[in-house]
Amino acid sequence: MKKDIDLVKVLWSAGGLLMTLGFVALVFGWHTLLWLPATLLEIAISEPETYGLIVGGGVLMLLARLLMRRGYPRCALLKPDGWKRLQQLR
Repeated sequence: MKKDIDLVKVLWSAGGLLMTLGFVALVFGWHTLLWLPATLLEIAISEPETYGLIVGGGVLMLLARLLMRRGYPRCALLKPDGWKRLQQLR
């Protein structure tokens, strides 16, 4: 049952994204929407180091999101008595 609910959320989000994309294309036109990916590709070719940093940050953010969804415990050191708790776990 839980997996069905997750699928519904994904489908709803995808539908909302497509509708938003359609409205933006209607208002601004497809030429404006396709200009952004072309510009990003040119930046990636001209400055690969900067693009690498941006992609690396995005990958780390995605990994953090996936770990949170799987119930990975939050860092104990961020809490006021975190160091004591960490020592108790050992």
